Amino acid sequence: MRLKGLENIENILNNFLKEFDCEAEIGPDFAYWSAKSLITVALTVSESNDRDFQEFCKKLEPNLHCDTFLLSFFHELGHHETIDEWEDDEYLDMVIQKEKINKIKVSQKEKNFIYFNIPDEKRATEWGLTYMMKHQQEVTLLWNNLQQAILKFYELNDIH
Repeated sequence: MRLKGLENIENILNNFLKEFDCEAEIGPDFAYWSAKSLITVALTVSESNDRDFQEFCKKLEPNLHCDTFLLSFFHELGHHETIDEWEDDEYLDMVIQKEKINKIKVSQKEKNFIYFNIPDEKRATEWGLTYMMKHQQEVTLLWNNLQQAILKFYELNDIH
């Protein structure tokens, strides 16, 4: 059974994404699926990942203040927009780097920052932050619509 109100959130995102030849759907986590040109978005993220990603973004763009949902969404859109910047061997190397992170014996925060700084991850974040800064009116309108739809989703599904 699909929760009530998810379709409205997806419609708002997909209307925004029309110009990017990309689609979005609700999923268990934020991700970009290049084979499908699909962004999955999550309505919850872990508190530590939220805090660490906010900190990382703040270092890159100190003048941007926004919700982690937007940062994550535009980061994933950044993957869609920058994926062709990498040669196949470079991309494979970055995939291997990501697979090795969980084996490193450091704190979760250190793992997060290692991950955020892998070239394709950092480039996607930079693209997303730049887009948000250059298109503040569009992003604000998107967020206002999304915020209303997310609040309605919580109400319809009796989530407190």
